[in-house]
Amino acid sequence: MQPEQLLQRVLPVQLATLVRQLPKGASNYVFELKFDGYRILAVKAGRGVRLFSRAGQDWTAEFEPIAAAIRGLAGDELVVDGEACALDARGVPRFQLLQNRLGHPPRLAYFVFDLLWEGGDDLRPLPLEQRRDRLTRLTRRLPDGGLITPSSALSGDPEALLRAACGSGLEGIIAKEKGSPYAGGRRPTWLKIKCTLGQEFAIVGYLPLLGTRRGEVGSLLVALKEGDGRFHYAGKVGTGFTNAERRRLGKLLETDHVDAPPVVGAPRLGGIARWARPRYVAQVEFTEWTEGGHARHPSFHGLRDDKTPDECVRELAPRTAGRPPPSP
Repeated sequence: MQPEQLLQRVLPVQLATLVRQLPKGASNYVFELKFDGYRILAVKAGRGVRLFSRAGQDWTAEFEPIAAAIRGLAGDELVVDGEACALDARGVPRFQLLQNRLGHPPRLAYFVFDLLWEGGDDLRPLPLEQRRDRLTRLTRRLPDGGLITPSSALSGDPEALLRAACGSGLEGIIAKEKGSPYAGGRRPTWLKIKCTLGQEFAIVGYLPLLGTRRGEVGSLLVALKEGDGRFHYAGKVGTGFTNAERRRLGKLLETDHVDAPPVVGAPRLGGIARWARPRYVAQVEFTEWTEGGHARHPSFHGLRDDKTPDECVRELAPRTAGRPPPSP
């Protein structure tokens, strides 16, 4: 079987549901750190190894050192689920560092948290604990500090764990329901609790930096795809850029310039806005949603070349923390 064929056996990936609070019945969950990087499925079939995004895009060339490490794992058929991250000097994953990985290769890590396929066996129907046990056996001989790092189950009070994660500059934690199978799509059996709000937005234009004409971005104009299938304006993002990023983004967006706003609810901006066909995706952090549905105090954290504008939908946490815990 070829890696591409094996990939089709396990797609789609399972996604976590955003919640406002930690779930009740913490003893019914396994807690892990939430990593700030690119979701990657590593597929090994014989000596062939491919790395794929959650949408099935081939990312092997971009993360060849990770592919080489996967090639060294025992077994002829493997599908491992994890997050490819770039680490700062303290070993903390930083999404921004992935943006310059080609010109300035960062220190990479592949945090693996699930094993979906092994030796011809589809492991997705197995309970979470059994999949974790098999992943542990697969990776137990790997050196500490290597490219492949198993995501450990966190022990202790979940509230304290979340505070520690946020205090360390991490993105948050994940709560996975014990006994649950691996099910494709966004499921309530995996919950994510973030330290700050953040998600992907489609870029639909920009406002030029004061004192420039069209060459540099002062603020990005962003949008989300709503239930009617159209992009709706979601605000301006004016902070978080380096000077180089302002110039680069301006050049990218000018190639897709359109005269009319490609969004519903576009504001009147006095004719200075440079609108663009939705093609690029921005990772944005912000403090809250406004009553008008815009991101408040947004900050740019980089482009997401692993996602498409059509995937940029509003991600809202329900007021309850997931579904009731399972019965003992």
